[in-house]
Amino acid sequence: MTTHNQRAVHPAASALAILLVLAGVQAIWWRFLVYRTPTPRIMGPGPPFIPPDGPVINIPGRADVIVTTIAGSEQPGDADGPGYSARFDRPTGLAVDKSGNLYVADTGNNRIRLVRPSGDTTTLAGLGAGLADGAANARFTAPCGVAVGPNGNLYIADTGNHRIRTILATGTTSTVSGSDKGFVNGPIANARFCFPGSVAAGDTDRLYVADIGNHCVRQVLNGQVTTLAEPPAAAKSSSTGAIVIGGSAVYGLPIRSEASLTPAQAAVLRLNHPAAVCAFADGWLVIDEKHGAVFLVRNGTAEVIAGRCNSIAMQTGQFDGSGATALFGTLGGLATDGKRYVYVADTSYNTIRRLDISELIRR
Repeated sequence: MTTHNQRAVHPAASALAILLVLAGVQAIWWRFLVYRTPTPRIMGPGPPFIPPDGPVINIPGRADVIVTTIAGSEQPGDADGPGYSARFDRPTGLAVDKSGNLYVADTGNNRIRLVRPSGDTTTLAGLGAGLADGAANARFTAPCGVAVGPNGNLYIADTGNHRIRTILATGTTSTVSGSDKGFVNGPIANARFCFPGSVAAGDTDRLYVADIGNHCVRQVLNGQVTTLAEPPAAAKSSSTGAIVIGGSAVYGLPIRSEASLTPAQAAVLRLNHPAAVCAFADGWLVIDEKHGAVFLVRNGTAEVIAGRCNSIAMQTGQFDGSGATALFGTLGGLATDGKRYVYVADTSYNTIRRLDISELIRR
């Protein structure tokens, strides 16, 4: 990246953008943690389809973005191995280190997984649901967030245990902060969180935490936990999500469309339920709970770069190809290597998908 539109973005820069997940977005991890979609039943014809307000608006992604499944398959499971032979169970948070290794919060399996650039998946930590520090015996409960610190350590939002955990380079897991569910600032030994959903690493000792249950962003720095940001009242009252960037909350961004939209369509075609965000060149990459797509947010609007949006319902599927033809399920995690690739956790299809954005970067 050599021009002003192609400046390098280190993955750690995404720490400046903290996803503040509010009540409406809690459904992402809660639904995939607790609730499984029942097996479909064969039923008779339903009521006649009633067209929405105006024609259906379909917004595809970009033809110059390439989507590939690199690990996992549609059926949930728990298995290491290369490519499609690996199995995940509702993966959510993602993070990439400087060597291109991808770390996955495998929420349903209560594990932290490692996907190498070769596509091989291994289990880094986690022996099933529970709470235990240590090396081989470490346990998590529904971890939803993972981040790579500048020192190479991993930081985990151990959602079900209301704690922030770390995995050192030695493979040892320990608790950074948190105990029982609650809301307490102060020394890390006394602080409490309520379903922390994501974590981002800043400089050497700084962590940011999206504290879902407490509707705020917390900061861990110099042995202290403080409240860094809260959503605007409008976001709280409407149960939407808000992206907090540099201390400012942004929500309800319009999705770019060449078609003329009715008010009802415009209300649907917005990023009202963001689920993850990371830095990219002159904008931000975002996924949204209600749209099976990856967005590039710049200048106050969101462009679909992969997947598909429409004005009546979420369009889902498991299909690789160009950004214009690819389909996703509900996406729960997002990360970039800051160079060529963007990774998403396709939570509902139990897979890890990769977007090659080389041509988009050159644009």
